Amino acid sequence: MYISFNNNFYKLLILRIISLISFLLFFSEVFSQKVLRVGGDKGFAPYEYLGEENTPMGFNIDILKSVLGNLDYTIDIQLKTWKNVRRDLSKGEIDLVSGMFYSDKRAKEYLFSDPFIKVQHRAFYKKGQQIDKIDQIKDKIIIVQDGDIMHDYVLTNNISDSIIVMRDPENALRYLAITKDVNCVVLMGFYQGQYIIDKLNLKKIEYSNFNILTTDYCFATSKENTDLILEINEVLNTFISSQEYRNIKDRWFKKYDIQQNIYLKYINLIVFILVTISILVLIWIYTLKKAVREKTKELNKNYNILRETTINLRKSKIEAEESNRLKSVFLANISHEIRTPMNAIIGFSSLLKESNTSKDEIDSYTDIIINNGKHLVNIINDIIDIAKIDSGQLKINRTEIDVQEVILDIFSMFLKEIQNNKKEIHFEREIPDKPISINTDRTRLYQILINLVSNAIKFTHKGEIKIGAYLHESRVIFFVKDTGIGISQSMQKKIFDSFIQENDNTQHIYGGTGLGLAICKGLIELLNGEIWLESTKGIGSTFYFSLNN
Repeated sequence: MYISFNNNFYKLLILRIISLISFLLFFSEVFSQKVLRVGGDKGFAPYEYLGEENTPMGFNIDILKSVLGNLDYTIDIQLKTWKNVRRDLSKGEIDLVSGMFYSDKRAKEYLFSDPFIKVQHRAFYKKGQQIDKIDQIKDKIIIVQDGDIMHDYVLTNNISDSIIVMRDPENALRYLAITKDVNCVVLMGFYQGQYIIDKLNLKKIEYSNFNILTTDYCFATSKENTDLILEINEVLNTFISSQEYRNIKDRWFKKYDIQQNIYLKYINLIVFILVTISILVLIWIYTLKKAVREKTKELNKNYNILRETTINLRKSKIEAEESNRLKSVFLANISHEIRTPMNAIIGFSSLLKESNTSKDEIDSYTDIIINNGKHLVNIINDIIDIAKIDSGQLKINRTEIDVQEVILDIFSMFLKEIQNNKKEIHFEREIPDKPISINTDRTRLYQILINLVSNAIKFTHKGEIKIGAYLHESRVIFFVKDTGIGISQSMQKKIFDSFIQENDNTQHIYGGTGLGLAICKGLIELLNGEIWLESTKGIGSTFYFSLNN
């Protein structure tokens, strides 16, 4: 059978095929759009929060929709607690965070877009208080949102030992409003604080007029989503200079910029006046410069001499006053230290003369007199030693000495005393694995170690004391370690000076003349060594000294 087709049939067939292909391409493109899962903080108004009917709202949400509206993504926004948002991003359950403050620490974990706004963080506090500089918040109770950039800032910079962590910024300001403790301070974004104060009508809260921190606010994603950040940055760079961006920003924040604009106007006026005055002064100085150059040089020279002299005199005055104070403290301490054993010696000697004194009492009184006599001799020896060291009259007699033998001798010397009188202290020794000998003064080496161990026993109530030595390069390092009261950082450079103790109360509590460590330092330097310490207040101290092998 013969069938004929006219031209219209072919044209209609081709048109239908083209329509079918176009429909398939459109259908494929629609259904190939990728769903972008976005996470955000549900309680971080006005940047992002859940509005009526749990609808995501806020500045970040508006920016997100405008930026991603130019990309081929279907957006699924999920707002949760900030802790859960970061958890979901780490687990790959969301692709993008709608707002995260940038920090170098966070950049090691996440990828950040270019910033879409800079956020100023300030201190909010109860009305009637005054915070004019950042140092004033260091002794306060700091309130921050859990995981917020200000939480990181407080922990990283050791701003305060007292930190209260809240679930969201709104709860933080609510707590500040109701607490009776005037030392509480909330750290958060300036716009954010103003928004919450207006929303909750918190009239008894004020804020600082300076910024604690200014940070970049960005989109964030995991390290694997480099292409996503590049796409966002390409649109974002154009968008933030657009009128649409300015409209979004004004809608959320313009209300809170009014006061800042007033401040800025006054600041600009002051800057203008200062610049004008500076220019006039510079012109005046320039016109007079040639005429007064030589005189100025002479005056500067005299001024520098006078300034240097004044500084030296002030330094000398401070040193003299400190020296006098230390000597006065020393004289008071030494008179007490000498009087105490002398009174005991005299008192118990008188008791020995009484006819009705029994033999046991005589033995007991005699022991007390002998012990106090020894103590008195030790005090006098300390004074003589420090005087000889200061005058350079102390002689050193060097001999070959076995380091292991020295450690064992000192250990044995104090072991029984600690076991009898300090039963909560564990006394240990650390002896070098191989025999070591050094050429030094045996008597002075023993004197140094006895002083250091005696101090450790005196200032340690429980825990452990360890004495030992080890070889380091060409030097032998001796050490005495304890878990006693420790020495504050400020006193560690002064503790080896004569008459110095941790504080004036230390002598009243523990006794002593304050010469022991000064004698140790002087002896060690005469033996061509050096002494140093490592100590933490309330944890303990380790004293080291080195001698050449």
